[in-house]
Amino acid sequence: MPKEITITLNVAHIESMKEAKLDINESNLVFEYPNLYYLDLNLKYLCDQTKGNAKYDKKKKTLIIRMPVIGLTPDS
Repeated sequence: MPKEITITLNVAHIESMKEAKLDINESNLVFEYPNLYYLDLNLKYLCDQTKGNAKYDKKKKTLIIRMPVIGLTPDS
């Protein structure tokens, strides 16, 4: 079982994260940018969303999301 999940999103058409929506629960991640991007991802592990973090790199146009893994799901 991994200790952490890292998700890197290439968001080449975004200049700012002001309109972006990121929703993470124990085993699911939803990223939405109106009229441009929508991602609904099953993480396959239980994650501690309260200790995770997300960072937008404006130069590389990437959003990096990291969350600690705390357990398995039935899909693991």
